[in-house]
Amino acid sequence: MKVLIVGNCSTRAFTEFFKKCFPNWETRAVLLVQANDWVEEQNEAFLSYVESADVFVGLTDRECIKSIVPTSALNVFIPSFDFFGYLPDCIFLPGITSPLGLGVIHSRIAASAYLAGRNEEETLKLFNKEHFNLLGYFDEFDKCRDKLLSKFNAHDIDLSEKFESWTQDGNFLYTVNHPHTSIFFDIVHIAMKNHFPDMLNSNDVESARLTVENYMADSVIWPMYPEIAEYHGLVTTPDKWRTSQIHEQGKHMNLEQFIHSSFELYKGVNKFTESTISKLGGMNEIRRLAGYDSLDANVIQQA
Repeated sequence: MKVLIVGNCSTRAFTEFFKKCFPNWETRAVLLVQANDWVEEQNEAFLSYVESADVFVGLTDRECIKSIVPTSALNVFIPSFDFFGYLPDCIFLPGITSPLGLGVIHSRIAASAYLAGRNEEETLKLFNKEHFNLLGYFDEFDKCRDKLLSKFNAHDIDLSEKFESWTQDGNFLYTVNHPHTSIFFDIVHIAMKNHFPDMLNSNDVESARLTVENYMADSVIWPMYPEIAEYHGLVTTPDKWRTSQIHEQGKHMNLEQFIHSSFELYKGVNKFTESTISKLGGMNEIRRLAGYDSLDANVIQQA
């Protein structure tokens, strides 16, 4: 059997799963952006393997892949992972590089405070239990869990049992879309068990899972805020933001440093587009996130 894995940050974990659990299969993997380039370039070696592959796994719904998957092949689509339940302040703002230097992940509060005219000192005081409560941050866990499970259930990947086991170990996230690498391993295991149940021995899979390298730990880190960790009965670990340490030593930032880094970044943005403002919920929501809403107008004074 020949397998082609297509994805982003999960690709390496998916590849390890196949090499450990289906050692006699030929497994190759490609990042989505590279696959797109090779399709456009009509790369002969890549297209030849695609033509002969029996199983396609990962982000197979993307146009560049969907158009070349043979109809005779098994197509196992696995949605991208994101869970905001422990990190409800996070938001993706396309087109604006993250203060962490990689990706487009930002703080809802920090970005909104900047747009609403707050200074750094005022913004720092917005990161407190009262404000988080008014923003509904403590209510996000159940909503985000249900959303995640529903997203994968739509493709016959039932994560409910595994999700409960993930939470037993506390915070399993480095950022909202970067979990501990073993999470990706679990996801592809469940997806493939639907198609090859007799070929996957649970004890062998668990042994293989324990040997998976946790490469996600070297990428960027977004901490669970202490107030949210306390609400969920967890310890805040890690307790600081950190840039990627894949290519160089990671830089750690406390809350004050993170806000400063965010504001310096936003000063360099020529114009916040309508789509960015819309992504944050519009100007009324931006003012609420920044503590100007009538319901929490005194949140800064109380902090």
